[in-house]
Amino acid sequence: MQTTDPQQAKVMLTIIANWLMGDRVLGLASLHTINDAWIYPAKGTVRKSILRTMGLSDYRKDLVTIRTTRQSARRILEDLKAELNLEGPHSGIAWMQAVVDEWPPAGKGKAPKHSLGQNEASGTEKGELMKEENQQSVAFRAIQVLVRKGYAEDVILVGERSGTQGATVIPVRGKVVEGSVPGMQGRDEEEMVLVITSEEKAKVFIQNLQETPELIAKGRVRLYVTEIMESVGINYY
Repeated sequence: MQTTDPQQAKVMLTIIANWLMGDRVLGLASLHTINDAWIYPAKGTVRKSILRTMGLSDYRKDLVTIRTTRQSARRILEDLKAELNLEGPHSGIAWMQAVVDEWPPAGKGKAPKHSLGQNEASGTEKGELMKEENQQSVAFRAIQVLVRKGYAEDVILVGERSGTQGATVIPVRGKVVEGSVPGMQGRDEEEMVLVITSEEKAKVFIQNLQETPELIAKGRVRLYVTEIMESVGINYY
């Protein structure tokens, strides 16, 4: 059963911090309840048309992605403001996106093959989250696919078969986090394939990905689908 409390809505919190500050960001975030977290290097060559407006065209940055609740995300942002001067110039930016689906679903163990869509946030949950921020939804999705290093090309090929227009591959150093994990030790080498596409093509892509057994078996796939909105949370840059 989906929660109707907007503060417990699932969000993806993204922080762009100064180079080599990602570990400190995760250290602060680990004081709160988070489900997944990754650090990956970002620069202007990574999806330049989008990241140029975020100040990544000339400087190396650490990009931190955290899957958590809206309530925890806001608390993390308060800590970041206090500890990292996130509101200061050239100190970084942060934003939230609503997680509209995920696979496997958090806290439910092994998920059935076609569980995506059954886990999608209810209309009430998404509506309350966006109403609070006075935003309108957009018919595009950001799909983040996490695979073992070396399997990103297989994901891209699935995307091409599904009609998506390109993808961005980002090396990730991170690990699954359950609750508070001080120190974030033992990170695996993974790759994140970021696909921006329409809602309809996203559904086709996800279904095709789930129907690629050799990738699912060998690539240890995890994926998150976020709804792209004009603004969620507070932009400090």
